[in-house]
Amino acid sequence: MKGDIIVNMENIRFNGDVLDIGYDNWGIIYNICRTSKETMDVKYIKESKSAHNEGKDNYNTCASFLTFGRMLSKKEKSKFIQRIYEYLDKDGFLYIWDIDKKRGETIDVSIKVILPYRKIKSLQHKDFNLLKQNNLNEIKELLNSKFEILYEKDSNGMFYIKAQKKG
Repeated sequence: MKGDIIVNMENIRFNGDVLDIGYDNWGIIYNICRTSKETMDVKYIKESKSAHNEGKDNYNTCASFLTFGRMLSKKEKSKFIQRIYEYLDKDGFLYIWDIDKKRGETIDVSIKVILPYRKIKSLQHKDFNLLKQNNLNEIKELLNSKFEILYEKDSNGMFYIKAQKKG
């Protein structure tokens, strides 16, 4: 897939303390939180094996932007979901934005993210690994045992999920 993707996050609002977890700190989640009138703690951790040291049950919200697509296997994605589950408070929310990628496909896209107050954040996303795949249905299947899917959207090569931790 080549081309441009526009992600409208202008009306996204998070509540409580937010954990931004990913491979790259794009600053997108932080910028959304910064526009909130509510006082909140925003913490970014890089997804890696060292991320296990983060406090458990401390966050109202966890957000992941372009993270699942970087993982090679379902097993790795499943472990990541387990860690997110442990980070979230009871009834906490999970927000996921990621690229839809089929096995055998390469990705070279420009992404424009529309943030609150019409600010635009531009970034490049490339993935030339032909063995990886990532899609909405796969992630929903992995989330199903620990999260209730509240909202999903799949369009223009990108998908979005809002889910709530099951008690």
